[in-house]
Amino acid sequence: LYRAQGKPRQAEPQYQRALAIWQGSFGSNHPDVATCQNNLGALYYEQGRYSEAEPLLLLPVRLPPRKNIELALRVLAELRRELPRAALVVTGPPGPHNPANVAYFVRLRTLRAELGLDEAAHFLAEINADYLPDNIVADFFRLADALILPSSEEGFGIPLIEAAFNHLPVFCTDISPLHDLGG
Repeated sequence: LYRAQGKPRQAEPQYQRALAIWQGSFGSNHPDVATCQNNLGALYYEQGRYSEAEPLLLLPVRLPPRKNIELALRVLAELRRELPRAALVVTGPPGPHNPANVAYFVRLRTLRAELGLDEAAHFLAEINADYLPDNIVADFFRLADALILPSSEEGFGIPLIEAAFNHLPVFCTDISPLHDLGG
């Protein structure tokens, strides 16, 4: 109703609440969870959150400290000095294996606020605490202008392969796995 009335800021919490209820009741793979995610995506598209970004940087990773996401936030802050419509989307959840990841996520949101990036740096974990379905992440690869991967450690670097399939330029740290894979 809020969305139809042109009040998208009031619609967003309702969509997020519905998403939380469906996920809590039926799990992340239920079709109604995907519907809620699509509704949020449509709302964000209408608000111009992603379509107006120039450029839109994608960071498709979980949120452990080794992913060095604070560097991506600082890069975005600097980039916005020249390109004020630049935005960043981080797709992954904090990760289930280490409780320290939750504290790291809190630090990242604090840094985002300190850098004035609340409207430019989007953590999808704030909407969905689980992994996003592959088709939604694939949509972000198609929407993005570039992949940013500032990891301080990486096992293999699968996002580089996904970026190659989507013809996305990559900005990444010069660590062995990424250098070996990306050239």
